[in-house]
Amino acid sequence: MSLSIEEILGWVPLTKAIETVKAGVPRVLPPAFYNRNPSFRVLGDKTRRIEYTGTRKNARIVPYGAPPRQIQHMPLSGRDIRLLHTEEVIQFQHELFLQIREFDSYTVQERFREEAARQVQNATVRQVNLESSTVHAMLANGQLWFDAAGNLLSSPNGADLTINYGLPANNQNQLGGIIDASWANASTNIVQHINNIKQQAVYTTGYPLKYALCGKNIMRYLVTNDTVKEYLRYQIGPDRAGYFLKSNQIPPGLFDLEWVPMQNIFFGDPNTDAAVEMWNGDTIMFTPDPADPMVYGIYEGSYPVPTAFNITGDVMSQWANFQQRYGRYGYGMPELRPLGISGVYGDTFLPSLHNPAAYFQANVTP
Repeated sequence: MSLSIEEILGWVPLTKAIETVKAGVPRVLPPAFYNRNPSFRVLGDKTRRIEYTGTRKNARIVPYGAPPRQIQHMPLSGRDIRLLHTEEVIQFQHELFLQIREFDSYTVQERFREEAARQVQNATVRQVNLESSTVHAMLANGQLWFDAAGNLLSSPNGADLTINYGLPANNQNQLGGIIDASWANASTNIVQHINNIKQQAVYTTGYPLKYALCGKNIMRYLVTNDTVKEYLRYQIGPDRAGYFLKSNQIPPGLFDLEWVPMQNIFFGDPNTDAAVEMWNGDTIMFTPDPADPMVYGIYEGSYPVPTAFNITGDVMSQWANFQQRYGRYGYGMPELRPLGISGVYGDTFLPSLHNPAAYFQANVTP
């Protein structure tokens, strides 16, 4: 039976509330994947990114004293970008605030204040969840999908909006033939595969790989692979190699990469709040260092937020009550019909793979 807040909190002695399902979604990535760089702030929700290709050509020699050889200007290009925007409202009816101001009962006041604070906290957690989940989905799929109601999806089924980050075809699946045998086979030369991927990354963009974001099956493939076992024995000695292999772990810095297990990421189903799995068990996303602004970042847009509610003599004067706020924001406002208070919470942002060719999304079981 569904009861109101007042019915739950107002009729018996109360104990401290217990959180039976922990709020929030896991943030398993290094902090650089979630950090917002002020240099990527955008007024509003639109921007144009200027892109250019650095040269790899050598300077040409000329006879000593000869005239210099002419070189060409490097071209520029532009990419228009539209940020995501979210805004949600939570309403509190006047009955709750009558209880908060029940001066005869301090305990009732405190319990209702705690409940109001909890509801506000959950509203803000939803904003952080969306940021985390879009970062995870972008890295898991190279795309984002949303339905017509604005809900993030785990697949393109039912998508009303698709954001494609443009990973080249040779940077997906078997990476243009680099993954030429399944990692599920113990005899597959995984060591050679990884060396080839690292070399291809440097040859393609010049940005070396730093992280390997891996699905739940990857560790098992690595510790049971013949070439990986031999590599570990040679690199760290048979005793230490035996310890890691028996415990189904890999040592930090294996193949000069930082391995991040992604099997625990999920987002809550918009209807049931049940955990929705996001990462394929046989997928690895190899990434460069997200702290490098040439390859990664989170755009942060702005939105006009009211700072006061009052009567002014004309429309233009009312704009003095608004300020542009970048990123996440929140404010409270009075409601007259019915009487109450609404809390509004929003964000304008977009995680971005600035250089899609620097990322390699491999499925290791062709």
